[in-house]
Amino acid sequence: MKKTFKILGIIIIILIVIVAIYFALKQSKINLGQKTDVPETMLENQSEEAAKATQELIDEALKDQGINLNETGNASSTEGAVETPKAIAVTPGTSLIDLQTGQVVNEEGLVMDNTAGSGDPDAPHVSVPLDETDVPNAAIKLDVKQDGFNPTEFSVNAGQAVALVITNVGQWTEIFRFEEESLSGVAIGLAPGETRSITFNAPKAGEYIFFSDMANHRATGAVGKMIVK
Repeated sequence: MKKTFKILGIIIIILIVIVAIYFALKQSKINLGQKTDVPETMLENQSEEAAKATQELIDEALKDQGINLNETGNASSTEGAVETPKAIAVTPGTSLIDLQTGQVVNEEGLVMDNTAGSGDPDAPHVSVPLDETDVPNAAIKLDVKQDGFNPTEFSVNAGQAVALVITNVGQWTEIFRFEEESLSGVAIGLAPGETRSITFNAPKAGEYIFFSDMANHRATGAVGKMIVK
């Protein structure tokens, strides 16, 4: 009988240790900003896939900037408690992503306008020139030169916050832009060898043509397609 109780006691201790390890790992995952749950306050027009993609971008930006959010939403860093951010930039100089809604906004919290003219203060902001350490893993990455894009197309979900990173691998200046007026504010000028980024919310489902608006580069093959699901 004593031996049975001893075995039961060992089993109980093992179960307690397993449970403790599980919750410790779960808390660690939350503190690193790697949350798996989709916030209930994300954009109403975002599908679950779009919200998860937006949250992945937010979590990576928080982690890269050394900001940890606990279960109650309070922020801390390696230097201690910090003010909890309402929005965060994915790459330096770009518009911010609202942590609660997934909307791309400016410093005042106003939603950026994809239809605004290129360079308009209301249009999504273009980053400063970037190096490899500035480019998030969750970003959409394209190379461009006078005769083409690589890859030539990419897919996102409607409403998703998209961090688009483009590198000019050619010898001429390139100007990335979309054909559709609804995305006229999503444009990037790139000097040879330069990498820049822009963050915006994807439009409604459909196919959107992008191209290099430089000399005859569109005619020579610098054209591609964004597929929004």
